Amino acid sequence: MNINGCKLFPKPQEVFSEKADLHRAVLLPFMVMPLSLIVPGSTVKVPWVIPHEPYEGCIGQGAKKFYSFFSRENWIGFELISGKLRFDSDFRFFLKHREPAAEADDWVTEAHEEIERRYGRCKDEYRRSKIALMSSHHVQIGRIDGRGKFPGEGVFDQLGGEPPSGNWASTQKKPYFEKASSCPKPIDQHGRPLIFLGAISPRINHANQILGFINEDLNHVVFTFDFS
Repeated sequence: MNINGCKLFPKPQEVFSEKADLHRAVLLPFMVMPLSLIVPGSTVKVPWVIPHEPYEGCIGQGAKKFYSFFSRENWIGFELISGKLRFDSDFRFFLKHREPAAEADDWVTEAHEEIERRYGRCKDEYRRSKIALMSSHHVQIGRIDGRGKFPGEGVFDQLGGEPPSGNWASTQKKPYFEKASSCPKPIDQHGRPLIFLGAISPRINHANQILGFINEDLNHVVFTFDFS
């Protein structure tokens, strides 16, 4: 299904640049978004994915030694290569790929007892969401820059503009945010603010809302999660 150029529920090979099986074991392809929706004239395509995790707490919790600049607690980063994603860190960032006895604390050990059931529930929710959206005759993009709600189901809660406030911004402080800003603006490793892509509420994983960002060089995509 294509909505204003957004392809919903693409195949893994349309989303991941390599190791599609490894990526899709922990990530669910949700859509491919044309960046031209918020950057007129752009030909860049930006995939959106939904992780099965977090189980409890935040994604990446307890995985500090597997962090990259963009992939850390409650944040997950991807290189954008010819319109496809490649996870920018070690896959042991994900709880599913960590050995509880050797690499984690008691919380991870306990979580491993539930993790497979959790992944199964996410897959079930993903299938239900896919059926609901694909069978709807009223799916629209959603709210543009927080203004003007469209009828029917919206893919986005917000598209472009300024990112909304929420507890997604409280999990990280300096040096990951602009110092002088009236709203939370995450930055890249060079201190440049990321471009806010939008926010979605797929209700598939533990998060209430997923926010997407892209860097100015258009070669890195970052997702974070709000639980407000």
